[in-house]
This record gives sequence, structure tokens and C-alpha cells, in this order.
Amino acid sequence: MPSTDPDVIARNHRAGDTSLDRDARCAAVFELFDTYVPPGTTAPAVASIIQDRSWIVVDDPIRVIAGMVPIEVNWNDSMFVVHCLATPNPQVSNALWSPGVIYGRASGTKAPTLRPFLAAGADITLIEYALVYPGGRIVRRSLRK
Repeated sequence: MPSTDPDVIARNHRAGDTSLDRDARCAAVFELFDTYVPPGTTAPAVASIIQDRSWIVVDDPIRVIAGMVPIEVNWNDSMFVVHCLATPNPQVSNALWSPGVIYGRASGTKAPTLRPFLAAGADITLIEYALVYPGGRIVRRSLRK
């Protein structure tokens, strides 16, 4: 059930507002995660907060590590990377890319990426996530201290 919190509704509206630029829309998404999604939240609870999903363009599972990943690697869980409003980047052969990225790790392997996670049951939780902001700042939220 979608959240009725006015701030959650407003941020979801900004996330889906195509009249805003990518930075403003992705900032709204990052604010939703950072403000309303603590680690350990169940999939249905996260889905109630992340209502607008038009910003999810690239939603890939992490199956191979080839560089820095700002979440704990645990092959018994689902790890994913989401590029917020990705567009073709000519510097990388027009691959879809965004300066705003979310890495996540969900319990178990039933929901390999964010979209299936948001449709999953209460038996799956978001263990941790990292918000990688344009410019490289990383905010990591984890159950581990």
C-alpha cells in the first residue's frame, strides 16, 4: 500500500516529473531512500515509499566484481546496481549510464534486482544500500555498524 505521507508523495512526484532535469529527479529518489528506507526494511515497506519507478532505467544484478562496489559482497544475497535515469554515454560506447547510482543488497536470491525486490514479499529485506551521488560522494546505509 503506498505511503500517504505528504513528503513521500511530493518526492515521488518530483522523481517522476519529466519537466525536471535528471539531477533534480534523482535527488528526489536519493532523498526517499536516505530519509525513509532504513536498512532491514521489508520489500513491501520499501515499495510503499518508492512509488514512482520511472527513473529505474538500468537495473542490473551484480554477478561479477570488477572494481569497487560500495556494499558488502555476499553471494548468498541479491546484489544489484541501478543507474538513475541512465542515458547513452558516448564515452562508453553509448552504454546507458548515469552519474547517480544506487547499489543494493537484498536478503536471499529471489529478487535479483530492484524491480523484482519492490514486488517481493515481506520475507525479503533490503540489507544495505549505497547512494553514489554525482561527483562521487557515497552514502552507505547498512545493518552492520
